[in-house]
Amino acid sequence: MKFFIFSFFIITNSFAATLNCEQKTGWETQDLYVKAQTSSEIEIISEKEVNLKNFKVEYSLIYDLNEPNSVWSQGSSFESIIPNMENYNPRKYKNHMKFSMSVSNGTSEGYGYLDLIVPTETLINLDDSKEFKSYLIMSWMDDHFGGTALLNCKIIK
Repeated sequence: MKFFIFSFFIITNSFAATLNCEQKTGWETQDLYVKAQTSSEIEIISEKEVNLKNFKVEYSLIYDLNEPNSVWSQGSSFESIIPNMENYNPRKYKNHMKFSMSVSNGTSEGYGYLDLIVPTETLINLDDSKEFKSYLIMSWMDDHFGGTALLNCKIIK
């Protein structure tokens, strides 16, 4: 009976919420400004296993926020499913889940690797009561840039 109740809880929580994150003002890192936004459906498998489904990301790396044509790189990508890295053992982002993806120049202008770092408890509990901070780690962007941007996130049920 306990298994049935737990299974029912997981099934009812699948796609019960959406995770939206954005950095719209421009976060300075490594002499560039990062603007980014992500959206995805949250699928909770267990307390240690979460999938982000229909994950969309758009980003721009900008030299000068006051100059509209100062974009160094930009890109977008879509992944149907991104599982969290269950063996993620961070030094800095304790009690967070890591979701990794690559952005290829086949689907956008820019390319590289992105990691979305999200607080575990907020994600697992589908806490929609407040905004929270997550991090977008960008690596090997166009073979040259790497940095971390702070994102403002909200879970919407």
